Amino acid sequence: MLAGISNNERSTPYDKYFSQHIKGYHFKQIYLDQLMVELSPKEFKVSDSRSGELILDYDMVMIREYGGHFLDLAFVVARYLKSHNIHFFNHNYLTYRPVSKIAQAVLFYERGINFPVTYFSLNGESLAGKAEGLGYPYILKDRLGMHGSDNHLVRTKDEALAVLRGSGIKFIAQEFLPNTHDYRILLMGAREPLQIKRTAAAGSHLNNTSQGGTGQLSKNCLSRF
Repeated sequence: MLAGISNNERSTPYDKYFSQHIKGYHFKQIYLDQLMVELSPKEFKVSDSRSGELILDYDMVMIREYGGHFLDLAFVVARYLKSHNIHFFNHNYLTYRPVSKIAQAVLFYERGINFPVTYFSLNGESLAGKAEGLGYPYILKDRLGMHGSDNHLVRTKDEALAVLRGSGIKFIAQEFLPNTHDYRILLMGAREPLQIKRTAAAGSHLNNTSQGGTGQLSKNCLSRF
């Protein structure tokens, strides 16, 4: 059973009730903030952050994200279980529109699109510990952020913990890929794509024009793909 947050004193201990009244089966409850998501172009894992045990090790998984605050995490878990043919309840979580960056990373993985190694946990301490494996510096960014907001380049664990403890934002951690620029590409049917080359301001890791970067029209970036 995947449900609730571990510090919620009103949370119902479903595993105990089910184990008492449904004989012959073992039930275990894992809270949503105890999950760790690991994504790379070659790997997709969801595990219990305390033990490292994969949630694939169960015959059936019940997902209950009743608060509506972490539907992206429920989507990630549902996609993971479906990809491994593990029975789960409820399939409605597969219909989430992936506006979250961790949900988008799942779609990149499924489609074979390259992307940075990405970790996610609702527990900031667990995320900081896991992200050390990325090496420093690495990126912490708001999983729902836009226009470069709440996007941090952290160089030490203390910096990471300061970011993670400083607000109610739930972050993803990603490997840092140094670059001189990036592109925004607008595709509109058969028309020639609109291509904008973006370059960060001095001293910033963000190419976003909304964060001080510069942008200029470009006509040749697609030839590199």
